[in-house]
Amino acid sequence: MKINIVSSRVLHLLISSQHAKDDCGSAKLTSDARDHLDDSSNTGEERQAFFGARVKFFDNFFCVIFKTEIHTDEGMCVELEYESRFNTNLSVDEEFKSSSFPYVNAPAIAYPYLRAFISNLTLNAGFAPVMLPSLNFVAMKDKIKAASL
Repeated sequence: MKINIVSSRVLHLLISSQHAKDDCGSAKLTSDARDHLDDSSNTGEERQAFFGARVKFFDNFFCVIFKTEIHTDEGMCVELEYESRFNTNLSVDEEFKSSSFPYVNAPAIAYPYLRAFISNLTLNAGFAPVMLPSLNFVAMKDKIKAASL
């Protein structure tokens, strides 16, 4: 099966200037579908970030959907839902859905695009750039798979 990442786009974005670690907005990540990210910059600023991912399947493509919520000591909050689409040359069947690729490899391929987007967004919005840490998607596989059902 040939698989290509063909697009990435923002589904939901909320940037607010609030007190650090306050609730951002309405689309909260549930505690069982999110991971706490240790995200501290070189400036010594503490950040609190939460991250979740899931996969949606269609006939000839599938999407990895990331949800993240980031709070900084500057009083900024970013809430983001971000989708990366992967096309396949064959139909997405049950064998593919039960493999590791959509829950480990595809998120690992798409995640750098999300990291770059958040870093550029926060920098261009006038805040210290947020650099999300590298993630181990092998360790997150079961959570991503459970969130995808």
